[in-house]
Amino acid sequence: MTSNETCKAWQMFRITSDNHVAAVVRSCKATLVNLWRIAGKLSRKLRTILVCSLVHSKIDYCNSLMSGMTKRNVAELQKVQNAAARFIFGQRKWQGTTT
Repeated sequence: MTSNETCKAWQMFRITSDNHVAAVVRSCKATLVNLWRIAGKLSRKLRTILVCSLVHSKIDYCNSLMSGMTKRNVAELQKVQNAAARFIFGQRKWQGTTT
């Protein structure tokens, strides 16, 4: 494989990984929006179970392929994890987190 072919392969990998991360983020955000609709009826333990099974499972799927991600993709996935943590503890986005 020449260096030019290697460069093209990395570009294709980046495009594919960018698309994958964007799809995962979209799906997780939609799931969290739907979970917020019923959040008042759920205990913290049940919210934790739902986040682990419905959100974190999507993030963890094929995570070995995400080893060369860009900082932007990592930041997008981190935002999803932060939103999931806020859902578990019943905090809105602009609420303070100190007790």
